[in-house]
Amino acid sequence: MGTSPSPEGPLPFLATHEAEVRHWLEGMDLTPRVWAHSAEEMVEVPPGSVDLIVTSPPYPMVERWDALFARVLGLPSFPRDPGDFDRAHGYLDRVWEDCRRVLRPGGILAVNIGDATRTVGGRFLCYPNHARVTEALRRGGLEPLVPLLWKKPTNKPNAFLGSGFLPPHAYVTLDCEHILLFRKPGRPLPPDPPFRRYVSQYSKAERDLWFSQVWEVRGAPQTRETAPFPEEIPRRLVRMFSCLGDTVLDPFAGSGTTLRVAREWGRRALGYELDLSLASQMDLPSGPPTVQEILDRIRAEYRCAPGLPPTPGAISAPRSRPPPR
Repeated sequence: MGTSPSPEGPLPFLATHEAEVRHWLEGMDLTPRVWAHSAEEMVEVPPGSVDLIVTSPPYPMVERWDALFARVLGLPSFPRDPGDFDRAHGYLDRVWEDCRRVLRPGGILAVNIGDATRTVGGRFLCYPNHARVTEALRRGGLEPLVPLLWKKPTNKPNAFLGSGFLPPHAYVTLDCEHILLFRKPGRPLPPDPPFRRYVSQYSKAERDLWFSQVWEVRGAPQTRETAPFPEEIPRRLVRMFSCLGDTVLDPFAGSGTTLRVAREWGRRALGYELDLSLASQMDLPSGPPTVQEILDRIRAEYRCAPGLPPTPGAISAPRSRPPPR
């Protein structure tokens, strides 16, 4: 379009192309959609129609999800023995297979997954969920990219398990999760119209932070029913790997964090949630965002960028920032 990305973000481009962006957005259907059944067969989503998948599945061998895995595997209880680790991943594998089907060539799959420590069969072990998911996705035909390591700040930095100060039977604290990144092979089509990339650009400061491999983001509050990740995680991923108007899918939608973020940033949000009670209580507006809401969101994010004047009419919600290091 005869323009170059700005290190300050999308506001310089939007200032001179807003009418064009508005006209295009007015013709888009960005209504979010959620289906209350397993994502093993996402029959509502055509092949090659999804630009980005951002999800955090249930973690095998973490007690919070025992009842879910017992249910989907048809077991009276879970876990019964260490072999249930692979049985649970067999269920996730079927979801990953359909994720590959719905992704477009060049589309990105981002999976937030944590390892688990647990005593099963009298043995305390670490169950490497991130390694098992990585191998399943690689064997399923997706191309691995450099993963992210999400380090959660904790109020108990000296917490430990084991023998205290005496070697050799203490254990390393499990305080990191993985964000695995995979790409579907094939030549991606360029965004149409091309300006979608320019109005979706991020700033130099965001690029330097987001594309560093270790993220320090405080976790979101947990409940008995849900274990949402903080909005900052999907917000970064949606901004990094999708453009305005793209389709973003979460096959384990939970409380709807990914879908809510995708909608706010002018993406078409699709989700699946097996738990009917969660699906019915999801905190997600049923209608599409207005054009003004999308543009206000962009302006609010960058209204304090260095070298740029405040933008009149921007929404008043403060910009989400990671906690200080």
